[in-house]
Amino acid sequence: MLFASNLQQPDKRNKTIADPATGTGFYNLYYAAINSNGDITRAAPFDELNSELNDASASFDDVNDVLYIGRNNMFHGRQKAGKDNSVHLSLFYAAYSEGRFKKLEPFVWNDKQYSVGHPCIAGNGKLLLFTSNMEGGYGGTDIYYCTLEEDAWSDPVNLGPVINTAGNEAYPFVTADGRLYFTSDYHPGFGGMDIFWSERVGATWKKPVNPGLPLNSSYDDFACIMTGETGYFSSNRPGGQGSDDLYRITYMKPVQSIHVINSKFQPVAGARVTLLENDHRIEAGYTDGDGNLSLPIESGHAYTVALTKDGYLDAVMYDLEQYRSSNGFITIDMQELYGTDESRQEEDSIIDEQDMDWDTTTTDEEQLPEVGIFDVYIGTFKEPEYTKITSLARFGELSVRSEENGLLSFYILGITLRSTADAALTAALAAGFSEAAILEKE
Repeated sequence: MLFASNLQQPDKRNKTIADPATGTGFYNLYYAAINSNGDITRAAPFDELNSELNDASASFDDVNDVLYIGRNNMFHGRQKAGKDNSVHLSLFYAAYSEGRFKKLEPFVWNDKQYSVGHPCIAGNGKLLLFTSNMEGGYGGTDIYYCTLEEDAWSDPVNLGPVINTAGNEAYPFVTADGRLYFTSDYHPGFGGMDIFWSERVGATWKKPVNPGLPLNSSYDDFACIMTGETGYFSSNRPGGQGSDDLYRITYMKPVQSIHVINSKFQPVAGARVTLLENDHRIEAGYTDGDGNLSLPIESGHAYTVALTKDGYLDAVMYDLEQYRSSNGFITIDMQELYGTDESRQEEDSIIDEQDMDWDTTTTDEEQLPEVGIFDVYIGTFKEPEYTKITSLARFGELSVRSEENGLLSFYILGITLRSTADAALTAALAAGFSEAAILEKE
């Protein structure tokens, strides 16, 4: 992995120099190994390519063995300032051959009057995305791309108003399957810079999606890269080691299958599963002996899952698309109906053993779990404790609402069993959220 850090390091003359614009160290490139757990190990400065100014935002073309980096605009070792006296960012690239990088070459569209940075090389080395504040954009910084045509880069093309806004868009990254991740401080988000993704359909970009918590926060979250189901991003959220820290994330898959269990955590076989969407009804089938069933679902549909089985309360899970898991499975609880022959026999045996009179036991009606749609209010915060809040996601969908005073209110939405809502409330109170409460929908 390549990443950038402004940790102050002595230069070749053993002097420590600070960036006069920020008072901190200049950014340098570092390389590091990634172990089997996805953790970054053995980081070291990339002295072969680092300069005396800022070097950051690298992207490696592993098809043609070419590295692209962003750095302050320099020519023959000297800074090149624009009319505004700023030393802007420029792109450079170097071929890797025989165990070393060759001479860095400037990108053809560099200009001392504006910045060209944050490279992302894709499309087998024939597509280069980057960030620039060149004239003709939609806002502060926009995302552009060039294509390699007969060994020459095409004119820069703006990604357009679906992606770029009147604010600042930056840090493009394209996955192997064509999904674009980028950073914006203008698209609707949680505050500061947020990470978004979009996909291209023909010549049109889809409306950008904010992945929400815990990837984004009310602080600056940016520069996300994804490789398979694992990714990394930068954030200055509380709890880090410094200003901007690196974080690892794991992509949670959309739900494709369900695992149904009872109150004793045993699989429920033979539960009838139905998918509902508006007036459309799909009979998905019955759970197998392990309580599992693959669902015939398509992305972009807000399915409700309904489960029925003799001897159990009906179970419902709303808006299945909002849920994610590491393996594409989600577990659904079905509560037993006391009063069936099997459960009554079990109760009778317990009563006989304890020599209790049947008339003194709780009635079947009183033992029925409460069913409805419950939301749990966690609290309203100026500086949310995201680690504690996201730990409550096991009870349901986490949601956040921006208040007019700039505070953020957090909720757990769509809990169908009162017992689960009670458990969520207990966990929220135990985590120190004293204002937590259960809200029952009409």
